[in-house]
Amino acid sequence: MEKAIIGREVKVDIDGVASGIPAKVDTGADGSAIWASRIRVDEEGNLRFYLFDKSSPFYTGKEIVTKDYTVTEVTSASGHVLIKFCPYFKINIAGKTIRARFGLSDRSK
Repeated sequence: MEKAIIGREVKVDIDGVASGIPAKVDTGADGSAIWASRIRVDEEGNLRFYLFDKSSPFYTGKEIVTKDYTVTEVTSASGHVLIKFCPYFKINIAGKTIRARFGLSDRSK
């Protein structure tokens, strides 16, 4: 199988959610993050969130609800411990579909 060559910046499609999303590739990173808003866990344990927020041209207004997620602690550069919700997505990058875990990060500010 021939390997796909990608650059530092690529466009990705998130299966059933959004397409043509600009992404940065960092081969040395420990994980991946994606901009999300209104992140919460409901009383049934479902993770609920929206990708991006209303200020983004990629915001669809579609709430995503999933039980397929993990919770992790992340230490910021300033030493603060943050709780991150990390759902799984099927993404298409360079013509290949993969299942990947993304930490949700509110980047509205």
